[in-house]
This record gives sequence, C-alpha cells and structure tokens, in this order.
Amino acid sequence: MLLAFVAAATVATPTTNLPARVIDFDGQKVSYASATAPDGTRRLYGERLSDGERFEFVVSPDGKVTGYVGDTKVEFRKRRTRG
Repeated sequence: MLLAFVAAATVATPTTNLPARVIDFDGQKVSYASATAPDGTRRLYGERLSDGERFEFVVSPDGKVTGYVGDTKVEFRKRRTRG
C-alpha cells in the first residue's frame, strides 16, 4: 500500500497547505502530506502525479487504515515496522 514509501523530496501541495513529499511508489510518483493528531491518529492526503487521482487515508494508532483512493473506499491494516 501507499504507506510503504521509498524516497522523498519536499514540495508544496495545494490541498492541505502542509509540506508535502513526492515519492516513487511501485514505479509511480505520488505526492502526499500528513498530519498527526494528539491521539496519535495520522492523516495522509495526496495524489498520484501521473493522473491526478487523489487519496486520503486515516491511520489509527492500532494500525487500521481507512480512506479513499479516488471514489473508492479502502480499508486495510498497516504493516508493522521493525524497530
């Protein structure tokens, strides 16, 4: 999923006015910004640069991810990262 980001560079995104990153994900460039709430919930907003399809994910502290890619609702569990 889009949470396994590979590389990043800073740019601006008009949708959130937050600093954004452009990354290469599975051969496609994606621009996204994120914000974390005090309760640990993280929101990711962005778009696939090739076609402008937007996405929004809400990542809860327990790893559940919900949101949209275009008009399609998505729900999955974030892979655990090794520390």
